[in-house]
Amino acid sequence: MSLGHIVLILWFAILFLIGLLIIIRSKTFINWLFDFSTRMFKGSRDVPYTKGERQANLWILRVVGFLVMFGSVLILYYLFSDLHW
Repeated sequence: MSLGHIVLILWFAILFLIGLLIIIRSKTFINWLFDFSTRMFKGSRDVPYTKGERQANLWILRVVGFLVMFGSVLILYYLFSDLHW
């Protein structure tokens, strides 16, 4: 196992944890993003952000988190199966 393998394993383990954090804290992240974007784009014409749009964005964010986790697990599996101990 070389230093490159260790770095890749740590990198994809961190990506897996980031994906897990996205899934767990997605509602907080969507609320923070909404508050940040309304402060940024606040002007004469405020853009309405309905509950349905917020729910759709929440599920999109969860799917992205799942894909990050799934891709990380697949790459970690490949790395561990390819190692010559």
